[in-house]
Amino acid sequence: MNKLRSLTSIVTGLAIAFGSAAISPSASLAGNATFFCAVSRGTPATYARTARGNVKIISWASNVFGSTYSPLQRCVEVSRRFQRNYDNGNLRTIKTGFIRGYPVVCAARTQDSPCSDRTLLFTLNRGSNANLVARRLLDRNGLAAGAVIYESSCEEDCALSVSVDTFLENATTSEEDVSPVE
Repeated sequence: MNKLRSLTSIVTGLAIAFGSAAISPSASLAGNATFFCAVSRGTPATYARTARGNVKIISWASNVFGSTYSPLQRCVEVSRRFQRNYDNGNLRTIKTGFIRGYPVVCAARTQDSPCSDRTLLFTLNRGSNANLVARRLLDRNGLAAGAVIYESSCEEDCALSVSVDTFLENATTSEEDVSPVE
């Protein structure tokens, strides 16, 4: 009888532990986002599927990045990079920076984390203003949703930083029914 009570106590304790871990207050509302590329009204876009619905993050409407990748190819590749960095815990912030002299947009754990090959989301053409491009690419509904962009008070080469959790929690969800493109 004591063994049965002990076993019941252990099972109950494990259930409580796992249950409370699943609803931890430190967990973000963005929670288990899944990033994917879909075509919306003829334009490829990177989306995040959240508990609230699909959030459009970036519309790939132009060939401004050159002819090496079509907007659809870029969308698919960048969406994969978003997902990989999210899975690795690096996608807490989207920020701008430089890698090997090229302006880039990358994932970061904090606003102060440097961009690296491992956290690279996409590269821009030399001479591009990464902050301006990031502002234009990131869907306006998300940026208008709240104070999600941070810029340091420097004169030049300031890094732009966007809180991913705040963006996903406040951005307007898409009314369209979109399906991932592979």
